[in-house]
Amino acid sequence: MNVPKQSSESATPVAGKALSQLSELMLTQAGLNVQQIKSHQARICQALVEGKETWIPVVQKCTVNNGGVVSWKAALRFVEKDRTQWERKFDQSSLRWWMENHLVSFIPAAGAASRYLAKLRSVCTLMEDRVPQLAGLFEKLQAQNGQVEINRKETNELQFLLSQITLPEEFTSYTEQLLESIDSKQGRLVSLYADRVKVLLETGKSSSTVTSQQVSQKIVAESLEQSMRQPWQRVSVNRKSNQLATSSEIKDTRQRNQALSSMIRKLECYGALKITLEHFGNEPKAIVPTTTEGDTFLRLKLIEQCTLIRSLGTYFVAPDGLKNAFEQVITAELASLPQIFINPFELSPEGRPSEAKVHSFKVFEQSKDLCTIRFELDGKPYLTPEGEYSIVSAGHGELLSLFKKVTQDYPSAECLHIRNIDNVIGSTEERKIELSVPAELFRNLRDCLSFLRKSLKTFLAEPTAHGVFDPALNKWYLKDETLKKIALFLKPLCGQDLGENTFFSKQKGKSEDLQIDAAGLHSFLSLLFHFKPLPHLPDLEKWQLILQLLQRPISVFGVVRKETGDVGGGPVFADTGSGYDVKMCLEMPHANPSDSEEYFGTKGKSTHFNPVLVFFELQTEKDTPVVFENLFDERFWLLSKKEFQGKNVCYHETVLYELIGNAATTNLVFVEVPRTLFAPHKTIFDSLAKNRRSYGFHETLKET
Repeated sequence: MNVPKQSSESATPVAGKALSQLSELMLTQAGLNVQQIKSHQARICQALVEGKETWIPVVQKCTVNNGGVVSWKAALRFVEKDRTQWERKFDQSSLRWWMENHLVSFIPAAGAASRYLAKLRSVCTLMEDRVPQLAGLFEKLQAQNGQVEINRKETNELQFLLSQITLPEEFTSYTEQLLESIDSKQGRLVSLYADRVKVLLETGKSSSTVTSQQVSQKIVAESLEQSMRQPWQRVSVNRKSNQLATSSEIKDTRQRNQALSSMIRKLECYGALKITLEHFGNEPKAIVPTTTEGDTFLRLKLIEQCTLIRSLGTYFVAPDGLKNAFEQVITAELASLPQIFINPFELSPEGRPSEAKVHSFKVFEQSKDLCTIRFELDGKPYLTPEGEYSIVSAGHGELLSLFKKVTQDYPSAECLHIRNIDNVIGSTEERKIELSVPAELFRNLRDCLSFLRKSLKTFLAEPTAHGVFDPALNKWYLKDETLKKIALFLKPLCGQDLGENTFFSKQKGKSEDLQIDAAGLHSFLSLLFHFKPLPHLPDLEKWQLILQLLQRPISVFGVVRKETGDVGGGPVFADTGSGYDVKMCLEMPHANPSDSEEYFGTKGKSTHFNPVLVFFELQTEKDTPVVFENLFDERFWLLSKKEFQGKNVCYHETVLYELIGNAATTNLVFVEVPRTLFAPHKTIFDSLAKNRRSYGFHETLKET
């Protein structure tokens, strides 16, 4: 259900009481946007009082067959056409020139590492609950001198408690990986802790100088000497009784060693989890290492930006208060990387060698202006034990407020390229070619719409000079041979086999001219953008409406084909209460439970999911930026209900890909992209044992 706007005056008494409890002074002191929080509370109160959910019903899935998704083959046909090899080389150099002069990249990187490390935290908490002495033992072993004593009774108790815990194999693999990462500070600490654990359990006393390898070598040597000096143990194999006794002793020894080894592995695992959480648990995900060589998500994304899609500039969105820290990290990373980002053999569209342009990197903060507060389930503000408002991110949708600053920093920017920080695809030539396809599709599509926008403006300014009026039908026709060329050019994206003269008719008495009416142009463009139906209006008003539709920003969303087991939202036709089905990128929590399972679950029937990348128009005409405030459509917000500090609360949330990915406010195109462009890392185990080669950075980083 959609929640329409409601003022505090029209709210019920319960809602009105909740609204009156919002303190503007407290909001201002917290650095929050007062008017925004008020609108959030008003929507929440209406939803709660009327018992409405903010779910958006799904009507049907977007597919290649129904025209909701442009197939990868169609996208390739569109950008490659019947061009010769040299023509394609010019197209590619032209695209590079366009990206370096008119495209800006935007990478949300404010997400905390908490979700990425959630599995580590849950296992760490489980172990501490089951073995209360673990935390204290860890702190002592991590102390500077690292000296701890433990008697046999304590060892046996520790062994018994740890034996009740079964760890998944992936956690042992993760520990081994950290033990091998001795070049990183984290790896060195884990190795030091592991040495002290082994020494403590094998000798009953830890030492900051003796390593576990030395202890193990000493134990092996002593054991060998003992067996050599005890001839009575070397019994004849023919003496069955002695053989049984010896086998029993060997079996007992083996079991004791296995139990000790198991306990050591679990303690090592616990130490690895604790050290990882202490290092990165409260940090942004962007600075967490994701390769065995220690490369962070931020570093790999810097390399991708400089090699795959050299844009006019790149913005990273950092958490509140960390702008300077991010800038320092980026400066240090760029200084440490080799000069690998310019190919001297690449030519510009003018035929000159590419210039070594310095890639511009800037940092935004997801500040408190983009946050909201938690509310109780009656609409009243939730207060912390200290009596303050509980601040929470209002969702990625609020990042839309930053787009205006992009256009101010880069007045020539026509497109914003959005990719997530954790979608790591490498820097190989294959990925570069694949990524260029949706980029070139966007550029060509925008050039076509720019011409159509100008043509319609000119026509509407002087209909008699640029059109033909049929008094019998009371209808205006636009005559422009270029429109036919554009229609044939866009044909591969429309999902249907269009005839050459589809939507066009011949002008009376002039067989060589073609003309198109408002309904014909609207029908043609609707194949691609799924416009709302054309209402009954005077003819010139229909043309004006089409121009208004064309002046909406273009959004090209790259989506991947859904496979068994994939979970997540994606392209659908949805009922937003506007009287027609809206094509949109729907977030999974925004669908009701039955639709969520039917379309987005592991066995959901959606054919595509998860927007991998987005190309979004920043200005519809030269020096005419998009009015981004108009995209905050009140139909597309989510009432998030969660437990916080033991209490059920709710808050207002928007999703960026819904606000810029719906056919009600944008000219939206879903295009299928290869799975190789989709490599998200949602948990730390997605990065387990991966190195630069497995990510596709081995060639780029071979000199570092």
